[in-house]
Amino acid sequence: MDTSEFVERLSFHVDAGRLDSKSFESIKSFEEQQPISQVFGNISGVESSQAPVAEASTVGHEEASNFNLTDHAIRIALGSAAATGATMILFGVGFLSLLISENFDSIVDAEEWLMSIGFGLLAIASWVSFRRQYSGKAEIFLNEARIIIFSVSALMAWIMFVEGPGGRDWDSDFGPFNSGLWLPLLALAVYSTRKARELDARVTYAATWIMGAFPFIYALAAQDDTAAFLCATLVLGALLRELFMEWDDVNRKPSMAVQATFNAFAAAVCAWILVESFDEAFALFYETAWMLYFSFHLVAWMIWMEVAPRRFGSKTYAGTTVNKAWPGVTAVMVFYTGMPLALAFSISDYMDVHHVDFLFGDFELAWLLAFMIHGVMGLQMFGWKFDADKLRTSLTEPSSFTGGVFFVMAFIWFLILISDWLEDNAVFVFLPLGVFILFMGTKKLIAAGESNEISKAEHQVNMILEEA
Repeated sequence: MDTSEFVERLSFHVDAGRLDSKSFESIKSFEEQQPISQVFGNISGVESSQAPVAEASTVGHEEASNFNLTDHAIRIALGSAAATGATMILFGVGFLSLLISENFDSIVDAEEWLMSIGFGLLAIASWVSFRRQYSGKAEIFLNEARIIIFSVSALMAWIMFVEGPGGRDWDSDFGPFNSGLWLPLLALAVYSTRKARELDARVTYAATWIMGAFPFIYALAAQDDTAAFLCATLVLGALLRELFMEWDDVNRKPSMAVQATFNAFAAAVCAWILVESFDEAFALFYETAWMLYFSFHLVAWMIWMEVAPRRFGSKTYAGTTVNKAWPGVTAVMVFYTGMPLALAFSISDYMDVHHVDFLFGDFELAWLLAFMIHGVMGLQMFGWKFDADKLRTSLTEPSSFTGGVFFVMAFIWFLILISDWLEDNAVFVFLPLGVFILFMGTKKLIAAGESNEISKAEHQVNMILEEA
């Protein structure tokens, strides 16, 4: 059955009321789109046993008739080899600078001076080399190596300059709120990420989140606690912007989804680290600081999940059926599966109510609150549908998968809650529940048996009639 016949059959079911129009339109647009399998592009001069790959008609689009696994494996292998060579060069420059500095003992901060100069010259040389273009495997190999050398060299040159010639001590800021240190590193991280994406340097691109960790750490090192939190939040915002651009830009390549996944993971870890920083920055709130921090994230999540689907819709990488929201699931599982429990305990501490009496025992309030919060978040991911038949977790739709994760976490908190309460009340729950299950099971089996007997009798009567 071709696409047109399939759509016509669906239209018949819509007219008969067996399929709603919204689902029909979604299926129709998907079928007419005729999505093509994911592909990572061809390497010039590389032989492949698979069918030839069509050239992209639009910059950034990777359209082809198949997934060229051989091509991708070669790129990863070349990138890994280039990373090894680049690392050796970086270590060589560092050790050479240390060796030469032994002849300048009379100069203060000689090691930092020489390392800053050595890495600085190496960064400039690698940046200038970007003007030289190659083709085929050489281009892949050199692009990976040049970006690694440039990024790490520039990073080390600036850090060594700040700690040596810059005169910064570990117990003092470098510039307002330490921005003299972390702001250039943030600009370097963003530039390196975009350069790796531009040159399709896949190994380097997957590791560029490490560059973002340095400005985040140095922002937290500011002497003023409030400034440290605000600056670190700004760095995190820049990393989140890169994630948003990955999701919103139609020209992003599917081969870059791995880097987005790493960035999402790093952003979630940074969000946890900021908890302590927020508590120190706003200590005047005492025990309410954590509650405010996690409440903000919960409210921001709920609002975003209501606005984003209407404003942006569902997005896929060009030429594929890969949903761009999948990398964000990593951040959800790292941060938003634990955030409701942390919020629940902070609310319990703020209310100074930890245990609630119920019937013949008590239970911890935090587990109940976490169960409720995750349940609400799960319902939102399924569009507030309270029909049990529609609350089915999907392995192809990020929203329903995330909703399923939230429901699983809610079930875990519920088990802990009920086990805490059942510790002293098991007899009042398990005994009646067991009797109820046996009673209902026996009743249904008896009814099923009677139904089978009736069916057999009717079948025998029909056989007799047919013979007559």
